[in-house]
Amino acid sequence: MKMSSDDARRRLAESRARLQRWMAGRRTETAVGATPLGVAGALALDAGREALQPIAQRHPVALVGAAAAGGALLVLSRPWRLLPAVGAVLGRQLAAQLPPALILDTVQAWLAAMPRGGSQADAAPSYSGERKTPMPRPHRAA
Repeated sequence: MKMSSDDARRRLAESRARLQRWMAGRRTETAVGATPLGVAGALALDAGREALQPIAQRHPVALVGAAAAGGALLVLSRPWRLLPAVGAVLGRQLAAQLPPALILDTVQAWLAAMPRGGSQADAAPSYSGERKTPMPRPHRAA
């Protein structure tokens, strides 16, 4: 079912009006809430609160048990170990969609920003002439 452009515009206007009413009803506006991520987080928090509040009132022990089971599953599955693999796959997919000229320009700009002659961390420390006095000998108990 295809939606006409007038219907789409009307629905978009209604959605924006609902969001504006919701934002006007917020008690405090923080710096985080002013960002799109903060607004999305606040919307998710309100939706979760509305969904879980009746369950928590009727079955509080079951809700705590479900939270404990979910936490145990999270710890046992260790999804954070998959992040490097997922990042590599997503990086390859993103690189395949970008034009090669953009990638080349980005790498060239990154290399141009690097200091000449390597970084300080790669250089071996030089100890000659740095200290004017000899190092004290370690104290040995007799």
